[in-house]
Amino acid sequence: MPVSGPFRGVHLSHGGDLRSVDLTALGNFGPGAAVALLNDVYAYTTSGANPNLFNWLKNNQSSVEIFLRYYPCPVVPLNTPGYQNYPSISGSAQYISASAAAQDIVNQVNAIKGHGLTNFRVIVGNEPEIEWDTTGSAQWYTSFWHDVNNYFIAIYDNVVNLGRPVELYPPAFMQIAFVAITNLNPNGTVGRSAVSASGRTTFTGADTDYGAYYVQNLLDHYNNGATVGRMIVHSYFYPGYQANQVIDKFLPAFIMNRVNSGMPARVTEFGWYPDALSNCPTPICCPANLDTTTSSCDGARTGINAAGDYNDYVRVQAKLGGYNFWLLADPTNTTPGAVAVDSSGNIRPWFNQLISDYNA
Repeated sequence: MPVSGPFRGVHLSHGGDLRSVDLTALGNFGPGAAVALLNDVYAYTTSGANPNLFNWLKNNQSSVEIFLRYYPCPVVPLNTPGYQNYPSISGSAQYISASAAAQDIVNQVNAIKGHGLTNFRVIVGNEPEIEWDTTGSAQWYTSFWHDVNNYFIAIYDNVVNLGRPVELYPPAFMQIAFVAITNLNPNGTVGRSAVSASGRTTFTGADTDYGAYYVQNLLDHYNNGATVGRMIVHSYFYPGYQANQVIDKFLPAFIMNRVNSGMPARVTEFGWYPDALSNCPTPICCPANLDTTTSSCDGARTGINAAGDYNDYVRVQAKLGGYNFWLLADPTNTTPGAVAVDSSGNIRPWFNQLISDYNA
């Protein structure tokens, strides 16, 4: 039967407006969920920017589950009492107090609602594992996860105190330190290490080895007045290895028990691992074509295509409640092959095949 609802989700363009061909692609796909950046949507209320993006969301809000991600990712300011310092943040992060971030979120949400887009959710941050500390070390310490937990709880509490005008989700966690994964490999294998008080250690499989263990209070806290929390994660995989490398496979039992008991959980970025589409030499990565790839670092594999992998994933491998594929990101970005519509305005063959697969 056809794939429907949140399992048929997309990540929309970022940093600019949807083009007419993007709107055509969306119409052909018929998504049941969509992710966009909060500030891209908010820009419409201040300058009229991104009208296609805003109006598509507004016109489809009754049938599409909409997530707007707060951007740039908020980071606890330097020298904040009770927290470590994170002096090496990424370019898509900002130092801001929890109270100021909450006020900014509420201001943007209220302005968007004032223009008729009223049915959406806000994700309050993005991949703090890498955006808070670009050295790649802090994420392996329990103290980092305690800071993430306390800071994003404070943002939630401040938004609630301001009237909670929207349903909130905690930051989108990536599949690396959050579930004690160190790396994904082109041959389908996965490296594992443990989050601990002393940094990265040998993985043993205990719940306390997961970064997820240290944010369970955060998941409980984001309840939006109900009795279950909320969770957003990101997950990527190398071509043909969706069964080996998807984040669902590695989530600890206590997380899956919450999901099975009703905790809303979504993957808001999903697709082939960006390195698989890069033009860097092997064995670092394996340049691939989303329509068909016949080579990889571990030898020839014929008949592999993104449409088949994605369709298999949501029909067979999926354990969470919805998946938003990275389909309509800016076609001039560093992995243009990952998007459904190329920079010349052509809808890629693999995307048309995915539509056909999902409709079957």
